Parts: sequence; structure tokens; C-alpha cells
Amino acid sequence: MAHFLLIVDAQEDSLWYKKAEHFMQSRQRESCTLMQKILAHSPGLFVIADSGVAQEASVHALFLFSGSVLFPCLPMPPTELESLLYDFFKTRFVFCVTGERTSVKTVEYVLSRLQYAVNEQHDYVFMEYDGNTVIVPPCPVWQCSAMHEAELFPLHLGYIREEVMPQNLAVNAAAERLSFSRSVKAQMVFAIKQKSEFVAKAQTNAATEQYIQIGGVYTQQQWRRHGYASALVNHLARVIEARQKIPVLFAKEKNTAALHAYTRAGFVPVGHYRIVYYK
Repeated sequence: MAHFLLIVDAQEDSLWYKKAEHFMQSRQRESCTLMQKILAHSPGLFVIADSGVAQEASVHALFLFSGSVLFPCLPMPPTELESLLYDFFKTRFVFCVTGERTSVKTVEYVLSRLQYAVNEQHDYVFMEYDGNTVIVPPCPVWQCSAMHEAELFPLHLGYIREEVMPQNLAVNAAAERLSFSRSVKAQMVFAIKQKSEFVAKAQTNAATEQYIQIGGVYTQQQWRRHGYASALVNHLARVIEARQKIPVLFAKEKNTAALHAYTRAGFVPVGHYRIVYYK
């Protein structure tokens, strides 16, 4: 069967977005950010379908390519995708690929054929809340808003430096401040204070019809091993459940402290995630 790689216009191709939403319904748990972008009709959506006509087509795979960041969902056999992806990426630059591990591996192979060099690669355990665990926080939990942005921003920068950016790249503090400002306004953010200073935080960072993803979990170095991360993540998970959504998150496979904290908070492994940065 022949497949077509098609760019979807966010303004004009509403039927393709509906088909993309339908395709993602059973895959949204591991692809919350991608699903959220599709629901918002974000630009940069590409579908791989069995027809170039939306009315007749079924979507078999898709990805969103925004700037130089790629969010793939590619459940098709790699052999059926490689030539399409090779032709697409040979004229484009990819800085980061992020998503469910099998889909990312497919893209990795294609980019290796194009002589891409990996800067950093991180594997994650994807986890879902068990719905039963309750932790009593060791100290009061603050529900934060835009008025707390300046106080919380050092924690956000710490998270970006330790958990997100490749070690050999500098963090653009001004860009991160703008991004965090939007995030505080749009997402749920909870934090813990010690000595009148926020020392730990957790927040949501993506949502779909069924799932809400937790991220940005960070505790100042000197306040770690006090149970703050577990308490915040568990508190946030129960707030999400009260909204009739399922809480999910991911943690680096090598970060045993985070895995222990999230397991203690009631999260269990359900899949695998990968982020790859290229030079």
C-alpha cells in the first residue's frame, strides 16, 4: 500500500486534524504533549496516510515538527516509513526528537543515515498514578499563581539546567522566563516553602481529554531527601484525579532518586520515553 506524507494547514485542514485526533485517541497517554498540540491545531503537523484526500484517507502515523523539535507518533513498521522520513528530513534541521521510545528509534535510524551526530540521549520510564496512594505532606503545600512567578523561577531554571538542556549548552534565561511565565498562567503549579523561600515545586505541563501530564518537578539541592517531591507529585496527582483525569509523568531511567520518589507517590511504570538532542 502506498503512503503519503502530507503537511496539514492549521487554518484550512480541520478534517485532517479531526482524523489526527481520532488516530491519537488510543495513544495519547504516552504522547500528551503531541496530543495537546493537535487538539490546539498547532502548526507543523504532518500526517502519513493511505490517501492524499482527507475524506477518503486513514491516518497511519504522524508527527509534529515545530522549529527544530520533533514530536513523533509512528506505530507503522519502520521499513514502511524510512524512505518518506529520509526524503523529508534531508532538507531540514532537527535539534531534538522527543516521544515514545519506539517512534523515536525510527527517527533516530533515519537521521543516522543522514549523518546526524547525537549530542545527548535520555531514556525515561513512563508512569501512571495508581489511584490509591495518599501522602500527607510534611509541610504546607502552596497552590501558586502568576503572583509567585518570580519566586518560583529559580526552581524552574534549576530544573531546566539539570533535567532538560544538554550539559554543553547554555540556558537562555530570558527565553525560559517568558516560557515559564506562560506556564504559570496556564498550568497548575504547587510548591513547598522553607524559611519564606520556595524550595520545591511540581506542575502540570500537558493535558488531553483523558490525561494530565506532570512535569517540572524540582527540589533545591539542600532540601532533597525530605520527601518534598513525593508529597508534591502525590498532591498534584490527587488534584488531577478530582478533575476526572488520569495523572501521568516520566522520569529518567538513571535517576534512581526520582524513580523512588514517584514510586512512593503512587506511580507505576507503563511505558518508555526517549529524548534525543543532536549537534
